[in-house]
Amino acid sequence: MLLRPSYSPSEAQLEAQTLLSSIVRNPYPQPTPIPAPPLRSAWHRLHLDRLLYVLLALLGMLALLVPTLSAPFSAVPPAAGASELSTLINGLDADDIVLMAYEWDAQRSSEMRMLEQAVLADLIEHNVKLVLVSTDPQGTMLSFDAADRLQASGYNPEVNGVRLGGRDYILLGYRPGGELALRGLAQDLRGALASDFEGRDATVGALATNIDGTPRLRTLEDLALVLVLGDQPGDVQAWMEQIHNAARAVPIAFLMPAEVEPIVAPYLRLPNVYHIGGLRGANAYAALSPVADQARVAASSSALSFSIVSFLALLLIGIIVGEIVSRRDAKRGAA
Repeated sequence: MLLRPSYSPSEAQLEAQTLLSSIVRNPYPQPTPIPAPPLRSAWHRLHLDRLLYVLLALLGMLALLVPTLSAPFSAVPPAAGASELSTLINGLDADDIVLMAYEWDAQRSSEMRMLEQAVLADLIEHNVKLVLVSTDPQGTMLSFDAADRLQASGYNPEVNGVRLGGRDYILLGYRPGGELALRGLAQDLRGALASDFEGRDATVGALATNIDGTPRLRTLEDLALVLVLGDQPGDVQAWMEQIHNAARAVPIAFLMPAEVEPIVAPYLRLPNVYHIGGLRGANAYAALSPVADQARVAASSSALSFSIVSFLALLLIGIIVGEIVSRRDAKRGAA
């Protein structure tokens, strides 16, 4: 007859049994009392950050309501690329053709609109011929606004009630496909001109064809400048890789928001590449233009400089006051 084996629990098993029993008896732990909140200084109770935001907003409103407040900052500071681009565009004339690309959205109008207006005014002043194109749906609508401005400035005038389409500018409109559309422009520019935004053949106009019937605009090499208004780093990359690489002899210029400049800096350092960025770039360029409203440029620059100085001053005040309050709270807690 076999003897029944006996088992003795190990020490680990005994600990597990004890733990299980305690859990059965007290399934929920005792609640831990919430500690009383530490005493906060008067600055904390006033919410210093909100107070600084309110002060910044008030200073901005004062600068708008009282222009003399920002008058000491009326000097227009220089900006990278503004002088070079101004010299390039001022060297163009009525025999030159510029491909102008609208690759920005309306949400970036605060910067891009001023950049566009400053450069387009100089192009119109020199009666430069333009080809407007976009691979961005919103940019296409913005290029229509530019076409209205060109017509108001005497481009493609009406003769006997008929508008001379394709004489001074061509509105190609939206070109779907992104980089593929740009590759098509690089490989067959004249083929792209065969259909404008209304489906008409723009190659029959005086801008694309000479009076004797010979092509005036065949490839990118016939352009005097490629001007790209882009609000994203990808816009700069696409136009550099698809268009500028196909015609390195043609200068290319970019108008962009200030935040995009450092991201695309490697492209901007290449030869025959020009750029201006942000409100500061727009003001610096307009200050060099003979047709710009210099009073408006000075007012815009002074407001921008005043806002920057106000922000930095309030930031410094916040840092100093925050450090003082933190040290006082630390001493009070230790006491």
